[in-house]
Amino acid sequence: MSTADEKPFLSTGKLVENYKLLVNYMKKCKEVNLDCKALIPSSNLLVEIKNLIDSGKLSRLSELIELVESKFSNLVNCELALEAFREIHGYTASCELVRKMLMTQLASWIIEMLEVLGYVKIEFSWR
Repeated sequence: MSTADEKPFLSTGKLVENYKLLVNYMKKCKEVNLDCKALIPSSNLLVEIKNLIDSGKLSRLSELIELVESKFSNLVNCELALEAFREIHGYTASCELVRKMLMTQLASWIIEMLEVLGYVKIEFSWR
């Protein structure tokens, strides 16, 4: 299975058509024995986000992306992220852009997981 065909556990593609960058980044972490498991959403994080949504404190994907960035952005290894991006797209981008793309994919995955688990309903998809 190629990276293009792979997707994270419980992702649906409703918000992100493909998760190539996130999947490739996680593979790169494994290849160089870097522990990137902290980027995998925990059940505690899912409950925290569900509670923020239920309380009305979180109602937009952009707000979730900001939350995810504040919690996880510093865990991204720029060198590996840039390498993963370059393999997929064939050119180089800034670390800030690639980190933002990773955080957007991570936030989208979290919401898709919550929908699959029946905790939230995605009102609009990317299509």
